[in-house]
Amino acid sequence: GYFMGSINAQANLDFVPATGALNFGPGVTNQSFTVQILNDDFVEPTESFVVNLSQPSGEAALGANSSLTVNILDDNATIRFDQGTYSVTESQGSVDVVVIREGSTNGPTSVDYSFLANTAAGGSDFADVPGSLTFLPGETSKTVTVGILNDKRVDQALTDIETFTMNLSNVQTEGSLASPSSTVISITDDESQVQFLTANTNAYEGDGAVALTLVRSRNLNQQITVNLVFTDI
Repeated sequence: GYFMGSINAQANLDFVPATGALNFGPGVTNQSFTVQILNDDFVEPTESFVVNLSQPSGEAALGANSSLTVNILDDNATIRFDQGTYSVTESQGSVDVVVIREGSTNGPTSVDYSFLANTAAGGSDFADVPGSLTFLPGETSKTVTVGILNDKRVDQALTDIETFTMNLSNVQTEGSLASPSSTVISITDDESQVQFLTANTNAYEGDGAVALTLVRSRNLNQQITVNLVFTDI
């Protein structure tokens, strides 16, 4: 006969334990039986249980391999972003967002991604183009290049940073989402701002000239040129 015992696999959660007897008729050299393996949605390490043979009846004895260890290999995977936030400057033009697959990589799986505008606007601040990623067997990471649109305008809002969110959804083929399944992308406006120090000034005729001061703020790391145009009021 045979009976089963757990090592780190759980009976009735990972496998269905059973006992029984196998009869070998005259001339029969092989017999087989089936053990039911239970599928779950958890990402787990390899789990094992043992099948033992009990003392046979008749003129027979057990051989050296009187027990068999069954290893249950997990075929579930989780998918997540590698980090919960990203930062990019407007002039960089794009940001690479990395998606990670953990757990089983034995088969293919896929996941969808989409975008949600916060203070940044899709189509004017970033490329709002949803899509999907396919992981082939053995692949553990994918990169999505998200376009950042440079509007050449200085954001007049109270903050120089605008944000949008990228979300994962709809994992296929024995997979689930893990945290973080969304990531917030911050766009820093790196345009320089140039303006007169004051909105008006006074000049006396006898002075012959007047000094006008321009003030530059925000991005000071690049050279810029400002054209001056004089008009009548």
